[in-house]
Amino acid sequence: MAKLILLCLKFVTLCGSIGAVFEDQVGKFDWRQQYVGKVRFSHFDTHVQSSKKVLVATENNVFAALNTRTGDLFWRHVDKTGPEGSIDALLQHGQDAVLVVGNGRLLRSWDINVGGLNWEIVLDSGSFQAACLSGQQDNVKHVAVLKKTVISLHYLSNGHQKWIENLPESETVDYQAVYSGGNGEVYALGVVPHSHIAIVVYSADDGEIIKQVSVEAPWLSNIQGSCAVISQGMLTCVDPAAVSLYMLDLHAESQMTQVPLQSLGLEVVPGFRPVLVSTQPNPAQQPLSEFFVQLGPENYVLLQLNNGQIVTLRDFKPVSNCYSIFNSLSCSVQILTIKIQTSYHIVIFAIQKCKGSNVNDACSINLFSAETGRRLLDTTMIYSLDPNVGKPEKLYVQAFLKKDDAVGYRVMVHSEDHALSFLQQPGRVMWTREEALSDVVTMEMVDLPLTGTQAELEGEFGKKAGKCQPRILLHFYDQSLLWINIQYFVYYFLPV
Repeated sequence: MAKLILLCLKFVTLCGSIGAVFEDQVGKFDWRQQYVGKVRFSHFDTHVQSSKKVLVATENNVFAALNTRTGDLFWRHVDKTGPEGSIDALLQHGQDAVLVVGNGRLLRSWDINVGGLNWEIVLDSGSFQAACLSGQQDNVKHVAVLKKTVISLHYLSNGHQKWIENLPESETVDYQAVYSGGNGEVYALGVVPHSHIAIVVYSADDGEIIKQVSVEAPWLSNIQGSCAVISQGMLTCVDPAAVSLYMLDLHAESQMTQVPLQSLGLEVVPGFRPVLVSTQPNPAQQPLSEFFVQLGPENYVLLQLNNGQIVTLRDFKPVSNCYSIFNSLSCSVQILTIKIQTSYHIVIFAIQKCKGSNVNDACSINLFSAETGRRLLDTTMIYSLDPNVGKPEKLYVQAFLKKDDAVGYRVMVHSEDHALSFLQQPGRVMWTREEALSDVVTMEMVDLPLTGTQAELEGEFGKKAGKCQPRILLHFYDQSLLWINIQYFVYYFLPV
């Protein structure tokens, strides 16, 4: 009798720890895939050293945070389809991410830790042009939004509008860029094509116009594609026709200074339009004095503005076959910054060598010091191109300090087929997301051949209607066999 009671107790304990479904249900309804689509903007979360998030805003109107270790979603927000939900800009500071949505219709702030909405405001109508964070004394407090005819400043904490002002001569001037260098001023930069540049300086306190300047620039038609602000408010533009750089001090000068590239010992590849790129790691501080000029498909030069003079820090010589694989400046060479206490250590990300020109080949990636031009030790990464995905279109790179104060970096690769791959040193692919599946427009269901067990189960439940009694009896028979097997297992394999 005691033996029977122990057997019953073991059986009850066993049943209490088991959860099950019918075998024909396993694997058929147990998964759901969530995608983000083609990435338009991306930022690594660096406000916490241990953070493992990368933020992405996509052309599918999705804003999400990915786990850099696994590629899984921390959270995801899908906006309205079409232009109404299109993400125009993504700005990040600390744990706040600010999005401009719907051609400047909405301004939103998200908490990137949990993906919660901090605030949302509706902006005045008008075509969106640009946005930037604005700060003073190392504190970022505002968001500036530039439209065709107006410029507005909003508090970063709650989105409330601090001031809004009409842009002067907006009927003739095409305002394209907004800039803030951490000095309490906001700059609206516009251009009258092939005539002059219009610069309007606003006070961040009350929106009052501090200065309004027009500078002749008959060679310029587009600010965003030809100009960048470097160092202490130095607007620098490149003129392909004259093969020169033009520089304008936004604080003082009213005339641009021409610097021929030939005077710096630089030559542009015939037929190539030079590209200029600068970096501003902290919106409450001035941009870096280092900047890149791309002189050809495979030729990049790192320059520095030093005491009003441009000097060459490093010439990245042409690398055979690299351009056939990485065909953009954002892929091949980038300026990276690592924050050390209150200053920024500048390093250069560069693809140095590519073996062959096929997608099956590999490339050698390195980091260089911007100060000395030397390659940093133990930073070489061998990136083997995956033959199952498209050619890389853009690389998103994060540099960081390791525990031993050495420099490390991570790379997220965006391919032409929208796939995302994440690399860690020395070149290991951590994960890949096939984001092309987010654009599926049609689907066809295919029945695969059944296994023996699946065929038996389909035979049990696949009888025609009207023969209910045999099906019930067969089901009871299968359950009784399962019950007998459980009793056999408990009696013979569990200790008494």
